[in-house]
Amino acid sequence: MAIETSALPYAVRPREEQDLPAILELMRVSLGESSVLQRTEDMWSWKHEINPFQRSYVLLAESEDQRVVGLRAFLRWEFERAGETLRGVRAVDTSTHPDFRRMGMFKNLTLRAVDDVRDEGVDFVFNTPNDQSRPGYLKMGWQSVGLVEPVVKILNYPRFVVGMAKSRLLKREAKAPEGSYFGANNEPAPVSELVTHPGLDALISADRSLWGDMLHTRRSAEYIDWRYAKHPTIDYRTAVLEENGELQAAAVFRSNSRFGLREIVLTEMLLSRPDKELARRLITAVKSHVRADYMIGYFPKGSLHREGLQRSGFRRIPGQGMTLTANPLSGPLGELETLDRWGLSLGDLELF
Repeated sequence: MAIETSALPYAVRPREEQDLPAILELMRVSLGESSVLQRTEDMWSWKHEINPFQRSYVLLAESEDQRVVGLRAFLRWEFERAGETLRGVRAVDTSTHPDFRRMGMFKNLTLRAVDDVRDEGVDFVFNTPNDQSRPGYLKMGWQSVGLVEPVVKILNYPRFVVGMAKSRLLKREAKAPEGSYFGANNEPAPVSELVTHPGLDALISADRSLWGDMLHTRRSAEYIDWRYAKHPTIDYRTAVLEENGELQAAAVFRSNSRFGLREIVLTEMLLSRPDKELARRLITAVKSHVRADYMIGYFPKGSLHREGLQRSGFRRIPGQGMTLTANPLSGPLGELETLDRWGLSLGDLELF
């Protein structure tokens, strides 16, 4: 139940079309922006308007002088489990104007949004809050599901060891390496080519059967197009495996820099059959396209996709990860209380 706002110097209301310029300005003032997380109309439209799982649920706080001073957005998401579709929302953007902090705005907007999406029939809210915000979510009914621990495959051991050592000793981000992260003579294809591949629908359908009763994103060609091909700031690429003209496997990945190292983030894997060797060959195909110091990915333990990563030499680095939390809205989480029931990839968990 949302707290009473009558005594507060703001009112809570749903977002209206004409609010977008004020929303973007609020986000710039309260959060800043970067080359990846830009506060632009294109970014907002991609994230909250053209999502194939429908428009985001957005609440605003409006001051007495009619300024937008608070924001809470839930990104809609749909999952599948053993043929059943579950509706989720991901708690994403939240902003409070500096002049209105310490007035309960974050809690009030969040609880009001939870009530509203519960009334719509949404099954749960999920997100990966940081250490500072997680206690607040837990007090509002969220549950800790587990620590998502990505695994890495080191491609250049000397550079990786030096980069990690410098980062941990100096406690600051090193300068990003210059130059392309992709092979000059073997550059990976843009995701738009995967979206238009005539075998993509069949591959998605085959991959769906591999998840069994694990909860996983309801993928489609439309979803792949929105999530990766149409992203306004990130250049996602793809590698595929074909046999006799048929699409057998596909990966989606992007470049990144951390610890002064070249990083390749594996965000998606689609497999046509329960074949660990097929997964290993797909990782080899990705590797052939890149010039990086390491690759990072995530799929849950017990999944064929995770076994493929392990067979390809991916290993866990202790102390690295993010905590998945969820707030059940239509009953207890049940089996979803444990992380191994969530068939998530980094494409589901990236901050964007």
